Amino acid sequence: GISWNFERSFMEIYRAKGVDLVIVRAGNSNQLSSSLDIRMADRLQKIEGVLEVSPSLVDTVGFEDKNLVAVLVNGWIPGSVLFRGIRPIDGRALREGDQKAVMLGRVVAMTLEKKAGDPLQIAGVPFQVVGVYESDSWFENGAMIMPLETLQSMMGREGQVTGFLVRSAASDTKSIDSLRHRIESTISGVAAPSARDHVASDTQIRLARAMAWATAAVALILGSVGMLNTML
Repeated sequence: GISWNFERSFMEIYRAKGVDLVIVRAGNSNQLSSSLDIRMADRLQKIEGVLEVSPSLVDTVGFEDKNLVAVLVNGWIPGSVLFRGIRPIDGRALREGDQKAVMLGRVVAMTLEKKAGDPLQIAGVPFQVVGVYESDSWFENGAMIMPLETLQSMMGREGQVTGFLVRSAASDTKSIDSLRHRIESTISGVAAPSARDHVASDTQIRLARAMAWATAAVALILGSVGMLNTML
């Protein structure tokens, strides 16, 4: 149940935003380790069947004083389709022109004891919390969002993203699969799995699934031994 909910929460992120394909560097099963040139967005947009391309940079930061080792940070362009499913419950959403501004997921805001208007130090850089948001995904509620260029500068990854989220002009499975082949054949060195395939192959998801099977196996063995002992 835990493993299934873990995967479902991750998948809900893409479903809420209408994302069909996730473009990452070929050979990377974890988006955090992917690195692509942001200028690739123009090439992707020109491919037949692509409706919209949204660059995304994902990284992690820690808040040792609050015992938070790795909080997910999303770098998005303000106003992009990636903000679908993000509902501000305090303050406002990111706007074009924002720089040292950040939105906190409901869970992170509660843990850090921050609200809209409060200052916040992230990796030694001063920010202002402009809003607190809520999402249907547990992952997003435990993350934060800042402007893409700000995160690029803070992490020393100017001009880079970890992936592109693509919306297809046609929503049927055959068209999406055809678009995936066109992207991979047009741009070398990238993989374009569907949102579902990307979630299923993610390192954290696979680890959670493996742990779930291992736990079930141990429970089965212990139960069998206990039953055999009773019968003997």
